[in-house]
Amino acid sequence: MAGYVLHLLGEQGPARLRIERMVAHYVAPSTGPRIVRFIFDQRATARSFLARILWLQGFPDQAAGAAQTAIDEAKAANDMLTVCQVLVQAACPISILAGDYRRLESLVAMLLDYSSRNALGFWRVSGHCFKGVLSIKSGRLEEGLIELRVAMEELRAIQYGVYYIVFLCEYGEALGRAGNPAQGLATVDEALARSTRNEENWYRPELLRVKGELILLRAGEAAAAEAEELFHQSLEWARRRETASWELRTAISLVRLPHGNRQANSDLLKAVYRKFTEGHTSGDLLLARQWLEETSDQSRLGRRGQLGATPLTRPARRK
Repeated sequence: MAGYVLHLLGEQGPARLRIERMVAHYVAPSTGPRIVRFIFDQRATARSFLARILWLQGFPDQAAGAAQTAIDEAKAANDMLTVCQVLVQAACPISILAGDYRRLESLVAMLLDYSSRNALGFWRVSGHCFKGVLSIKSGRLEEGLIELRVAMEELRAIQYGVYYIVFLCEYGEALGRAGNPAQGLATVDEALARSTRNEENWYRPELLRVKGELILLRAGEAAAAEAEELFHQSLEWARRRETASWELRTAISLVRLPHGNRQANSDLLKAVYRKFTEGHTSGDLLLARQWLEETSDQSRLGRRGQLGATPLTRPARRK
C-alpha cells in the first residue's frame, strides 16, 4: 500500500523499490481470517501497480509482461475478482498507453464479460469507461464520447476517484478532436484541479501536455507560445519524477509545434528517444521515430538547398 500511494504521488523510484521487494518476499496467506482480509490476491495486485510504474519509467515491454503475469496468476487461481482488478488497474491502462488497441479490445471484452457474469458493478462501469476510450482511439468519436460520459457519471455516483482523472483527460482530448476545444479545456482543467487537490502527481505531466495540445487548436502564434509553456511545464514534471514515457510524449508535442525551434526540439526528442532500450514497436516510440526521420529528411533537404544556392550568391570574381 505504501508503494501504491508513492506511485500516485509521483514518486515512481521509491514506489517501485517497495513493490518489487513485496513481490519478491510475498508469502500467500493460508485459509482463515488472513485471506478474507485482503479480498484480492496481493501479489497479482502488486504486479498491476508495478506494471504502471514500469511503463512510466520507460519500460513498455516489461510493463506489458508484468500485467500479463498478473492476469495469468489470477486466472490460474480461478480468482475472478482479482482478474477484474488486474484488468482495471494494469492490463487495460497499459494497452491504452502503449497504443495496442487490438489487445485493448479483447481485454475490455473480457472485463465486461467477467464483471457482468459475476454481478461486479464497479468493474462493469470501469469496463464501459475503457470501452468508450477504445471507441475514441478507434475513430468512433461520437460513440466513444457518449459511452465514456455515461460511464464517468456512474463512477461519480459510486464516488470512486482513483483513475478518474485519466478518463477525464481522455474525454477532454476527444472533445477537442470532435471540434469542441473549449469544453475540452474545461474538462482537462477539472482534471488538473483534481490532481492538485488530491496530489495525484503521477498523471500531471500528461494533463499539462494535453492542455497544451487543446490550446494549439486555437491556432496562431499566441496559442503556440501558451502551449509551448505548458509543454515545458510538463517536461519539467516528467524529468523531476523520472518518468521517461511522459517525457517522450511531451518531446513529441514540442517537435510538432508550428512556431517552435524545430532543431532544438528535434535534438530534445532524439535525446529522450535514446533513453529507451525496449518497446520500440509501441505507439509513442513509433511516432517519435517517424518524427525524427521526417526532421532528419527536412534537415538534409535544407542543407542541399543551401549548397545549391551557394554559386548563385557567391560574389563575382574581379577581372
